[in-house]
Amino acid sequence: MFQALAAEGGLTGSSVAMNIRSDRGVASVVMATRMPFTTPDYLHDTRFSHDPRFDDIFRAEGICALVGVPLIWQDEVIGLLFAADRYPRVHTTQNIAILRALAAHGALALKNARDFKRVNLALARADEARSELERHIRGVQAAADAHEEITLLLARGASLATLCQAVAGLLGGGLLVLDEVNQVISQGVAEGYAGTGAQGYRPHGEHSADLARALRQARLSGRSAQAYEAGGEICRVMPVIGGDDALGAIVLFHQQPLEEVAERTFERSSSVIGIVLLSQERQEASSHRDMSALMRALVSPRQDELALLGNRAERFGLDLTQPLSLMMIELNGPSAGFVSRRLLQIPGVKPCLIDDIDGTVVVVCSTLRAQEVRQALALWIRREVGKAYRGVLSRPMNSPAELPAVFATIQRSMGVLRRLGLQDQLIGQNELALYSTLFETHDASSLEQFLDASIGPPDPARPQAPDGPHRHPAVLLRLQPERQNHGAAARHPRQHGAPAPEHHRRAAGPPGPGLAGARGARGAAAVEPAVLKGRDAPLM
Repeated sequence: MFQALAAEGGLTGSSVAMNIRSDRGVASVVMATRMPFTTPDYLHDTRFSHDPRFDDIFRAEGICALVGVPLIWQDEVIGLLFAADRYPRVHTTQNIAILRALAAHGALALKNARDFKRVNLALARADEARSELERHIRGVQAAADAHEEITLLLARGASLATLCQAVAGLLGGGLLVLDEVNQVISQGVAEGYAGTGAQGYRPHGEHSADLARALRQARLSGRSAQAYEAGGEICRVMPVIGGDDALGAIVLFHQQPLEEVAERTFERSSSVIGIVLLSQERQEASSHRDMSALMRALVSPRQDELALLGNRAERFGLDLTQPLSLMMIELNGPSAGFVSRRLLQIPGVKPCLIDDIDGTVVVVCSTLRAQEVRQALALWIRREVGKAYRGVLSRPMNSPAELPAVFATIQRSMGVLRRLGLQDQLIGQNELALYSTLFETHDASSLEQFLDASIGPPDPARPQAPDGPHRHPAVLLRLQPERQNHGAAARHPRQHGAPAPEHHRRAAGPPGPGLAGARGARGAAAVEPAVLKGRDAPLM
């Protein structure tokens, strides 16, 4: 196929944009013989195959006679030269010789044009390659400068917040540093960056599953991974590894795709941030070791001298001469060691002692602040961990010498709470005293038997709890207040305007709210402990 490059004397535009097949018309003869070919009447010449489309163009132009000459360069036909007339004509040898000379010049011009095109294309590619190389060199230099800047900040002992701000500025976006449970512990935003993804981040937000997936992928590949794209921002994550453990992650929000060098800078910054986190963890661990040693000394049956313990407690702002309270919290989610470290960071909790003892969070604080600390801890745990926790708050203690006995008692009480299936509550020690005595050695089956014997089986006409009629922590924890009410009615029937209730009598109406405000699955009941003990013994 030949494409018309130039035409002169044509009447229609189709003659300028012709595509000539090499196996049709005069072109087929010229290509086969590599010699000039002439015809006085092209449309009626039968010496070659006609192309109907090409014939239509000739009719439109009124062409009659035609001569074709090959353009040859180094024994290769690289083009064709045609001369056409609108009347019958026989071309002489001299005319054909002139056309052959023109064809030789045309072949040279066409070859030069092709060579110039290739040269220009090669130059353009060379310029493109040079520009790409220069861009890459600039990127490598920028990465080296960024690495040097971050390393210099690390050598100077810069804070985590300073490092975050520096990395965010280098990458032109918003940067978050997350801990093991995806809580933000530091952040930075590049100057002039208008994105709001970092500010709108929530640990359990709509993109938490995307973040978890990207972190798993990044952990396996050793490279950062894109988590999601929303609101015109791209979220990229990289885990922060310390040894064999994940210390957390860094999250970058940016609006333009990162170049390879910028990605490498982001990934290298995770190592630097990991060093800072390990350093902070080491400092916190040193302080926590002292707190842990003091906590274990306080709850140990063989306490040190109280004066020495008091001096050690003063370092943490705790006055042992004041009444003390102890809290014990058990979690089904994160480790107690991690939670105890995070609880110490909650504003308003200190001064107090918090430590992980045998997988349980233990808190010792002033009784005057016990309720305040209790509320702050419960709020944080519900928000960050959920409802998978339970705990006990001790009675006030006038002396640290009482701590070992109270600690042992509450440890036993925690076992009772587990058997009762209680969740999402911090119960007072006095509220559990009766049930610790009754159920300390019982399992779930024996508790079920106790309820069946005391208040009867579940009422099928009564709405059941979501987890089935055999779960009854709220029923058990309502025993004490209802026993007190029935006991008072028994001792003062006229004052209450009702006859004394029988020990096995069941109330007709629903029971009042328990400690958690829950509704039991069983019928309302008031069980007298005297049924078990044979006497009207005090509850506490």
